[in-house]
Amino acid sequence: MTLAEIAPARLHQLVEQMARDKSQITRQVKVLEGKGLITRAPDPDDARGWVLSLSPLGETFVAELEHAVADALSNVLAPLSPQDTETLRNLLARL
Repeated sequence: MTLAEIAPARLHQLVEQMARDKSQITRQVKVLEGKGLITRAPDPDDARGWVLSLSPLGETFVAELEHAVADALSNVLAPLSPQDTETLRNLLARL
């Protein structure tokens, strides 16, 4: 989902954005690439590097995931009044 927000991105951009160890992100990139969810292409600005993007399958997967998260969140917030929902939103924004 992070890649969906910042793509195309180089590996170091993902590492910075996700605040994870480079080796962790490298492993996950290989897994996601193996599943056809992301693509790797030469960086047009630096031939030594690669840029990562979501594949069409990855874009579909992220859209479905975002929809599932929105549905789950709606179910969790359903018992709250609109005022309580707004209060919760404001409190979470402080974090």
